[in-house]
Amino acid sequence: MHLHNPYPLITPSVIAQAHAVGAKVVATVHNYRLECLSGNFYRDGDVCTDCHGHSLRLPGVRHGCYRASTAQSLVMAAALRRHDNAWDGVHTFIAVSEFVAERLRLAGISAERIQVKPNATPDTGPATPPGHGLLFAGRFTDDKGIGLLLDAWTHSELDGDVPLVVVGDGPQVAAIGRRARSMRSVECLGTVASHQVAELRQRTAACVMPSLWWETHSSAPESFAVGRAVIATRNGALAHVVDDEVGWTVEATVESLATALRSATDLHEATRRGTAARARYDLLYRPNVVRDRLLAIYNSVLG
Repeated sequence: MHLHNPYPLITPSVIAQAHAVGAKVVATVHNYRLECLSGNFYRDGDVCTDCHGHSLRLPGVRHGCYRASTAQSLVMAAALRRHDNAWDGVHTFIAVSEFVAERLRLAGISAERIQVKPNATPDTGPATPPGHGLLFAGRFTDDKGIGLLLDAWTHSELDGDVPLVVVGDGPQVAAIGRRARSMRSVECLGTVASHQVAELRQRTAACVMPSLWWETHSSAPESFAVGRAVIATRNGALAHVVDDEVGWTVEATVESLATALRSATDLHEATRRGTAARARYDLLYRPNVVRDRLLAIYNSVLG
């Protein structure tokens, strides 16, 4: 049996039922729900691991971390505690990133029971040469670093010379729109369809993901697929996906990000790192590669 995200509908009780009929169990771990009520280790604008090592997850209950409700957090904490031992019945945990695997090890799961397999990213066709300007596509929230990006953009002195397009939604959309209008070459498009985001990637030189905490990393492989290098901070899951071969990794500061923004506008650098990004996609994220990796994990479990 292959288990994904059992909460809140089915719970890990199905693991014992699978064993009862002689089935082995693998579980893909997409988030940090084993320790964190919200599943993302993020609270009140900052990274939070208060529940690490607390089997009752009482810090999460006090803060109302599940659906912003103390009552619902208490129910979720009770469910997690009740089924903690059920995870012992999982033969292999499949982590969607090395960062998730690291958190599983910190939660006490032995390295021998953990395999890393990223999610597949569709191949949209051959990579194209870098375009012009930079793109941010994500939620307009503090944790995704949109405010940091605009501060760094001002510091970089690129405004007026290089276009920056920002797309997304979230609680700061109005404020970000106002800031964009006060700048000379920043365009805030708000929410756009996924196919439009893909078209914008094709037209840009590089993509910017200045997250202060990024729990997953699907956006980076999507950029790699079209041959676009990525600017990322060394925070969260992206630190295990982006390096200086396929993009720019920086500290989450205005000065460091501004330096990377300026470098990304150099056509030679954008081309060199974008070519490496497509090669990284072919190696790790193509659907057939990910499928073969999954089949290899199944064979190791059944073998």
